[in-house]
Amino acid sequence: MTSDSPDILVEDAGEDMGTLRRHDLIVSSILWVVSVLVLLDSLRMTFGITLPGVEENVWLVAPGFLPMILSGGLVLMFSGLIWLSVRQGELKGHFSSSAILRAITDREMVIKLIQMSLLCLFVFVLLGRLHFGLAAALYLFAAMMVARAAKLWQIALISVMFSGAITYVFGSLMKIPLP
Repeated sequence: MTSDSPDILVEDAGEDMGTLRRHDLIVSSILWVVSVLVLLDSLRMTFGITLPGVEENVWLVAPGFLPMILSGGLVLMFSGLIWLSVRQGELKGHFSSSAILRAITDREMVIKLIQMSLLCLFVFVLLGRLHFGLAAALYLFAAMMVARAAKLWQIALISVMFSGAITYVFGSLMKIPLP
C-alpha cells in the first residue's frame, strides 16, 4: 500500500476525530448564531415592510426573501453539524471553566485576541476619525508589533510605506473613495 492510499488517509484522520469534532462544534456554533441573526433580520425585511405599488403578497418581492431562505437553510445545516459534533465528539473536560480559562490564557490565544481587538479598533474607531492612510499605518504598526514581525524601525517603515502606497494607488490613481 502506498502512502497516498485512501485507507491510510482515513486512518490518519480517524486518530484525531475528537479534536475535529470539537473544532466543528465551536465553528458551527458561531456560524449558527450569525445565521440566526441574519434570519431574524431577513424576517424583519420580509414581513415588516411596506413596498410602494405592491398591495398583495409583499413578502414575495421583499428584499429579505432570499436571505431568509438561505439563512434558514444555514441554521438547519449548522444545527445538524452541532448535533453530530456533540454526538460523535469527545467533549468531556474541554468546556469546563478551567479548560476555557487555560485556552484563553494561552499565549497564542492572547495574541489572536489582541489582533482581533486591534482590527475592531481600526474598523470601528480609527477609520471614522482619522485619514485612511494614518489609520492604516497605525493599525499595521500595532498589529506587526504584537506579532513581533520585525525590528521596530522596519515595522515603522513597512507600515508607513504600505499604507501610503495603498492610499495613493486606490485613492489617487484609481479614484476609489477611501473611508
